[in-house]
Amino acid sequence: MTHDATLKGDGTAESPLGIKDSPTVSGSLTVDGIVLAERIVTQTSDVAGDLTVEGSITVTSSTAAAITAQGAVRTGTQGTAGSGVIAVGGEGVIEVAGGVGVIGVGGIGTLLHSGAGVEGFGASSSPKAAPGAGVIGFGGPNLSGGDGGAGVHGNGGTTANRPGGTGVLAEGGDLIGDGDGGIGLNAIGGRGRGAGHFTGPGIVAEAGHSENGAIIGAAGVFRGDVLITGRLVKGSGSFKIDHPLDPENKYLSHSFIESPDMMNIYNGNITTDVNGDAVVELPAYFGSLNRDFRYQLTAIGTFAQAIVAEKINDNHFRIKTSVPNVEVSWQVTGIRQDAYAETHRIVVEENKPAQERGFYLHPEAWGQPADRGVLDTRRR
Repeated sequence: MTHDATLKGDGTAESPLGIKDSPTVSGSLTVDGIVLAERIVTQTSDVAGDLTVEGSITVTSSTAAAITAQGAVRTGTQGTAGSGVIAVGGEGVIEVAGGVGVIGVGGIGTLLHSGAGVEGFGASSSPKAAPGAGVIGFGGPNLSGGDGGAGVHGNGGTTANRPGGTGVLAEGGDLIGDGDGGIGLNAIGGRGRGAGHFTGPGIVAEAGHSENGAIIGAAGVFRGDVLITGRLVKGSGSFKIDHPLDPENKYLSHSFIESPDMMNIYNGNITTDVNGDAVVELPAYFGSLNRDFRYQLTAIGTFAQAIVAEKINDNHFRIKTSVPNVEVSWQVTGIRQDAYAETHRIVVEENKPAQERGFYLHPEAWGQPADRGVLDTRRR
C-alpha cells in the first residue's frame, strides 16, 4: 500500500488509505510525514517526522524508552532549537479543572529503587553559552483576581511505618577540580507592586500536620551554619543543646536576651591596685561600633564602693574603689552605630498594614483559629 505524505484516505482505489478503526501496529512503524490519528497503539514506533495525536497513545516497550523525542536542530545567529516534547493540558470549561500538560509516573523497581516520575538533564554548554536547566516550571497566570499557579509542585510519596518521601529534593552541582559547589535551592520571591503590598517571600515552609499525637516537627532544619544578611524577625529565640548533666536523656534550653535597642554587651572582672585604681581595656573596634554607653560595677568579696572614675575614652575606662585590691565585676553596654545598624533601625512599635489588621502572627496564642494568621499561606 502506498500513499502520499498526508496519510489521508477514504478507502477508494484512488485514495486507498481509509482506516475507520484504531490501527494496531505490532511491528515497527516508520513515518516520514504527518500522522493525524485519534488513537495509535504500538509496541515499537519510530516517528521521524511530525506527529499530531488527538487521542491517546499506548506504547509497550520491554527495556527501552516508550517514546524518544528529539527537538529539531536550528542553525544561525538567532532563535531557539526545537523542544523535544511540548504537551498542553486540555481546557476545562465551566467548573472543570484544566488537564495536566505532562503526567509522569515512575516504574516500579524490584530489589532496586523505583523510577522517577520525571527526570530532567540540562544540556552541557558551549564556551559562550550557559548550560541548560534540568527542569523549568512556569506557574499558570491568573488574570481574574485569584492566585497564580505553582511553577513546580512536588508531593513526597506515601510510605508504611517509614518517613514519607521528600516533596522536592534539590542538590547543588559538584565541581570538577577546585571551585565552589552549586546552590542546592535558589528561591526568589515574586515582585510586588503598589503601596501597602509585599513582594513574595523566597521560601514559605510549614511543619506537617500532626495526627494521633505525633510531635509537630520544625518548619525548617539546617545542618550547619546559617547566614542571614538582613534582619531576623522571630517570636522567640533560644539555644537547645544536650543537657550537660544528662546528655543522653535530656535537653537544655535558654532564651535569648531581648532589648528594644540594637545593644551590645561587654563584661569582665578586674582587681584594683594598692591605690584602688584599675583600667578596663575594651576591644579596638569598641568606639567605632558603639555609642550611648551604660555601666554597672559590683565589688566582690569585700564591702567597698566602686565608681567609674573616668568614662570610656579611646576604648578604655577607669574604675576607682574605696579600698585597695578589690575585685570588681563590670558590665558595659553600647548601642550599635555601624553603617548597617544606622540604616536598619528596629521599629519598636508600628501599626499593622490595612490588609493585616484583624489577623495575628500567632493566632493560637490569642485563642484564634489558624486562618486568622497573618502569614497563613492561603492568604499569600
